[in-house]
Amino acid sequence: MTIPSGRELEGSPEHVVAGDIETKSIIYPDTVTTTNSFMRAYRGSTDVSDTVLSGSIAASGNVLTLKQISGEIGGSTYVYVFRATCLGKALVFFFRRIVEKESLR
Repeated sequence: MTIPSGRELEGSPEHVVAGDIETKSIIYPDTVTTTNSFMRAYRGSTDVSDTVLSGSIAASGNVLTLKQISGEIGGSTYVYVFRATCLGKALVFFFRRIVEKESLR
């Protein structure tokens, strides 16, 4: 089985409200590991990982749990990029979050 890498996750972009806190889990077709894994967050071309990501990436069986997302600024779009290993191949995926202001204005 070939697993595509460098692809946008299904359901992206997500529309969220500033103040939302999320820890996303991704289901892989086979056992996934965190060997050489990473997760980064970008607002425009600026790396904001230290501001909006906390915790660590974890794997159990075929489920990858990403770092917790919080502290996003309303009126912004964020791109999250992550890598994990499945079937011996390092796979990179990304997803986008469009963050609305709490007042939705």
